[in-house]
Amino acid sequence: MKTREDGWLYFIQEEGGGPIKIGFANDVHERLMQLQAGNHRRLRVIARMLGDSVIEALLHRMHREDRISGEWFEDSVSVRLSIEMVDNAYHGRASIFDRYEGDDRLQAWLHRLKFDKLFRGKGWTPRVPGWVWLEIVRRGYPNKPW
Repeated sequence: MKTREDGWLYFIQEEGGGPIKIGFANDVHERLMQLQAGNHRRLRVIARMLGDSVIEALLHRMHREDRISGEWFEDSVSVRLSIEMVDNAYHGRASIFDRYEGDDRLQAWLHRLKFDKLFRGKGWTPRVPGWVWLEIVRRGYPNKPW
């Protein structure tokens, strides 16, 4: 069972694309160097934020469909949305979800609801527009998708 320990939640990927590692470390730079020693391609940190090992485990569970092996995940839309939210939280930027249209826009917001649930109480304030809640009710989601 994972214990709570403050540190950094990070996403690491090879330059040029490929699988993404979702991890937790007290020192992200040191962890990057450890991973780089075993990889012939250059790795880079693509996002990070303060967090703990419990949030890391929740993100692993949230993206279980994209898991390749261990802490490595496919570079999927779902993983990218989590990366954007982590990056925005770290840099204090506003949400970027309004760039999506139609069902893609709804799916982005549903992903955000999952993310908000993970980070509740961590300084993350969920601000979900009314149209998302109306669409959830209109579509009659029997099981909460978040």
